Amino acid sequence: MTPEQLANYRRIWGQFLGMEFTFLSGKGLFAFYGDFDVSQQGQISLVTLFVGNSLAHPRNAFVGEIESLRAAIVANDWSLTEVQDQSIEAERECLRLELFSEPVADDRFGTHLLLTHGETASWRDTYFDRDFSELAAPPARLARVPRRAADGYEPEKAEVLDVAELAHRLWGLSLVAFTGAGISVDCDIPAFSGPGGLEEQFPIHDYDFPGKMSDWLVARPTQTAQILGRFHAGFMTAQPGPAHKALAALEKSGILKHIITGNFDGLHERAGSVNVHINEDQYFTHDGEGWSWIGQGRAVLVAGVSSEAKSGLLEYARANHIQLAAIAPDRPYFLTESDWFVRGRAEDVLPQLVALLSGEPLADD
Repeated sequence: MTPEQLANYRRIWGQFLGMEFTFLSGKGLFAFYGDFDVSQQGQISLVTLFVGNSLAHPRNAFVGEIESLRAAIVANDWSLTEVQDQSIEAERECLRLELFSEPVADDRFGTHLLLTHGETASWRDTYFDRDFSELAAPPARLARVPRRAADGYEPEKAEVLDVAELAHRLWGLSLVAFTGAGISVDCDIPAFSGPGGLEEQFPIHDYDFPGKMSDWLVARPTQTAQILGRFHAGFMTAQPGPAHKALAALEKSGILKHIITGNFDGLHERAGSVNVHINEDQYFTHDGEGWSWIGQGRAVLVAGVSSEAKSGLLEYARANHIQLAAIAPDRPYFLTESDWFVRGRAEDVLPQLVALLSGEPLADD
């Protein structure tokens, strides 16, 4: 970490030390888990790594492909530590590789390729705590239903405001904020897709087994560990942006009561916000406490959100006569005639809004 990144990370010391990502389709399972350590000097170290690529298949399927994988392990400078009919284990530097098949259902086997580093017993339990017999069934296709027709959204009818008019209408009101991934796009938060995303360096979306993913684990294990480790380390080194700082300033002034976010990046907390809640189902059950957070606002700022929350937060606000004000470069599909829309990026609009509501500009760090 740079000195600035380390100083920022100290505010949330001990967070983002574990990564857990899982991708599943009818043609395979891919997951990577791990643990990190951050020294007092800001050195990020990968302590454990567990990468798995698996598939369930009929007993006699993929025989040739599995034999080819076994041969590739031998050909790629792995030191064999155990060889049996249904399994092979090997080591290379500080990494371990396992390829094995085991029964998962009547006449069905699960074949697994695992790349590990460090003590990974707990991650192994996490990975195998699933029904591998279901991996062979392709996911059901959902019919595409026009969102506006199905849900009553009418984004073109939302009232368009500029920042000054928004501030005028919000003056004296208590606020709640809903935020999503779009609020962090300029903060160096790692992305899976798009320019600079993980998919440009690694076959993150090509995990049919066996295939490109298994080829990487066998032939490029060190590079795999480095790429996946650096990807997650980005969550520790990211810095809060102007939008995060603006919301923190609104909370400090007493105007903003709660932030409900779909982001796990901790940037709201690092910016100084305190009442930050992850949008998880447990808070929005029938009598969940999340509804009371929304009820403390007279208006809701929606920023960086690309879709309606599955728990129905926006609809709840509308039903309780809480005004919605969406900030986005383009009209989100989930707007209705009763909503307000401010065109622009959250990192540009929110600092202006703070200045207008507080009477003074947001100070630069």
